[in-house]
Amino acid sequence: MKVLFTLCFLVFFGEFTALAQPAFEGSWEGALNIQGMQLPLVVHLNNTKTGYVGKFDSPKQKAYDIPLTSVQVQSDTLIFTVSNAQIRYQGIYTSGDSIVGTFTQAGRQLPMNLKRQIAGKGTAQVATVVRSQTPAKPYPYQTKEVKVKNKNAQLQLAATLSMPAGKGPFPAAILISGSGPQNRNSEVFDHEPFLVLSDFLTRQGIAVLRYDDRGVAGSTGDFNTATSADFATDAAAAYDFLAKTKGIDKQKIGFIGHSEGGMIAPLAYGLRPNAGFMVLLAGVGIPVDALLLEQLQAVGTTEGLTQTTIDSQLLINKSIFGWLKHLPVEQAKDSIQALFVTALNRLPIGDVEARQQLELQQKSTLKTYTDPWFLYFIRYEPAPVLSQVKCPVLALNGDKDVQVIAKSNLAGIETALQKGGNTQVQVEALAGLNHLFQPSKTGAVSEYAEIDITFDAAAMQKISDWILKLK
Repeated sequence: MKVLFTLCFLVFFGEFTALAQPAFEGSWEGALNIQGMQLPLVVHLNNTKTGYVGKFDSPKQKAYDIPLTSVQVQSDTLIFTVSNAQIRYQGIYTSGDSIVGTFTQAGRQLPMNLKRQIAGKGTAQVATVVRSQTPAKPYPYQTKEVKVKNKNAQLQLAATLSMPAGKGPFPAAILISGSGPQNRNSEVFDHEPFLVLSDFLTRQGIAVLRYDDRGVAGSTGDFNTATSADFATDAAAAYDFLAKTKGIDKQKIGFIGHSEGGMIAPLAYGLRPNAGFMVLLAGVGIPVDALLLEQLQAVGTTEGLTQTTIDSQLLINKSIFGWLKHLPVEQAKDSIQALFVTALNRLPIGDVEARQQLELQQKSTLKTYTDPWFLYFIRYEPAPVLSQVKCPVLALNGDKDVQVIAKSNLAGIETALQKGGNTQVQVEALAGLNHLFQPSKTGAVSEYAEIDITFDAAAMQKISDWILKLK
């Protein structure tokens, strides 16, 4: 799960000042300031016959052409969302081809102003920082670019297979990424955690298959229309590929999932129950609505939000999550709309522009929360799925993780597996590590880019030793 692609965001009600309607078509660039760290973003908008559509880039995360789920323009206001990443931006056009607005995600709001990008003068490419753990070629093992076919979904995953030196057969791990569109290296802030983990495991004698998410980089398919269950079929297709690969120990093909990937891995096991093992890294062990509320509290605290602000967010989101989880979609929509009606009634009748902005916000909020991915996600109950997992399981969390809280989720994973009769379970909270398994002072999201270490070596050694000791 990337810093830009965390799980929850804040519903908020604001008041705005209007100007004449501008032309939003074109490319706009800006940056998020996360405790002094600059995260550049570039938004590309196109005005079509049916309305605005768009994509955005996060160059520092090496993520490009990410489709916007919705784009709404009314008067001088721009609102866009990315449902699977739980991103929402709302801004007002000002003089000088600028947009002044707010980026909302991960339980917090950040100011982000956009400036129209002049052709040939953009900042879409960002200087690369070389992290100390990033492996350099030549590797002491073989790598091969391969294509993994998911026949039922009619798509193809672009992947890299790393094979240890020697004859084998070798145990093999399938790496499953967290939330948001990610390539096979799971790149974030010049870190490539899946490349680093793959390199480490392969040097230890474990084959590794890592792939671009569907619809990302070299893979086909549509990321924006997929749910976690759909992503599980991609992991199952990867299992089938390895099961037919020479040099692989067919009894020791397993899944390693991070964050949402730790939720997808048990779903994939349900499709391929012959899998030999499973490693859950910051995996989901409690109902997702509870996880998101825990995340909101922890992220908000480490990022400096007041408890009053956090409590307000918790109250709103707890209500919305409850409606989405327990009510039919249309009834949930009605309840969410009622929140906006209440907010609308608080605005002066004569404040036409503010009322229009709130109506736009209502549409984008409903779009995001009733997106198929989010509906599946918020309704997910891990216990019944985990109780069906019979293979050996290693579940690890950093004890400073603020996105998936170690104590509650590890306990949930262990309890569900044991209730299902699984006696091959190892659960551990790793001291001092954050959500990305980096050594961290506070675990705050804003620290991710500041830390040179991509993946704690002791944590990788623990994963490797555990897999190699499996009978």
